[in-house]
Amino acid sequence: MHPTRTATRALHACVIAFGLAITLTACGSDDSAADTATPTATASQPDATTPSATTSPNATSPAATDPSASPAPEPSTGTSTARPAPPTRDDANVDARDFQSGPAFYFQSPSGNIMCGVYPDDPQLGVGCQASDAPVSTDGPPCENSATSAVGIKLAGGNAQRICLNQGIYVGPPVDGTNRGGGKVLAYGDTIIVQSVACQSTEAGITCWGPGGGFTLSRDVNEVF
Repeated sequence: MHPTRTATRALHACVIAFGLAITLTACGSDDSAADTATPTATASQPDATTPSATTSPNATSPAATDPSASPAPEPSTGTSTARPAPPTRDDANVDARDFQSGPAFYFQSPSGNIMCGVYPDDPQLGVGCQASDAPVSTDGPPCENSATSAVGIKLAGGNAQRICLNQGIYVGPPVDGTNRGGGKVLAYGDTIIVQSVACQSTEAGITCWGPGGGFTLSRDVNEVF
């Protein structure tokens, strides 16, 4: 074989082999790059939700909890719709004779504001109370809560009625060594019974019962039933 042709063929073989080597290297580099590429982390975001507004069942407005926002209660001067149950003789816890002065029985509230008398033998006077300070009812005569215009209530002839007194009709004699009358104090919680009349003293006032009705009188209450 001619030497020049042999050298040329050898050179071509080398060129082809070199080209194949380059191609294989390039392919291997692409696969490696693909295998070692760092994946991009994608954070899963929760669905955004807007919390719904809720109202606490115990929530109250300032006006409902602020005592200053509530008007002061008005004095009671009406007619009771239900008659309170009268005490029985077993409820009497004082001796009526300790409150007797002549034919009548007198007593007063611990505050001295309410003074009462029971006239068992006088159907015109019956049982009644008068106050130094009590609500003036629009259903009764005009009164001024003064010594000559005292708010009062009496139960006589089966009828409770509001009255205005210019003197101490239901005020007993002095019992404390002063000139101030009123009779003995009927303490809170005490009940006195004279024949068919019962009267009870509480911090809410003095309530009396008799045939046909009754009443309650205090600094804040002027009611008949």
